[in-house]
Amino acid sequence: MYELAKKIGEVVGEKATTLDETRELCKEIAEAFKEVFKLSDVDASALFGACEAVSREKFMERLK
Repeated sequence: MYELAKKIGEVVGEKATTLDETRELCKEIAEAFKEVFKLSDVDASALFGACEAVSREKFMERLK
């Protein structure tokens, strides 16, 4: 699940136009995964955290 979240975060970071957008997209994705795959709150939170961290990193790399 962590590897999937990292991959999603990479895509989000490459496509988002603001840091706030990276957070919102990762939040929406984590909520969708929670609902579809019946993830626990802890797993959904971990997915969100991994997605957000990687997406922010990718976003900041684009700004360099």
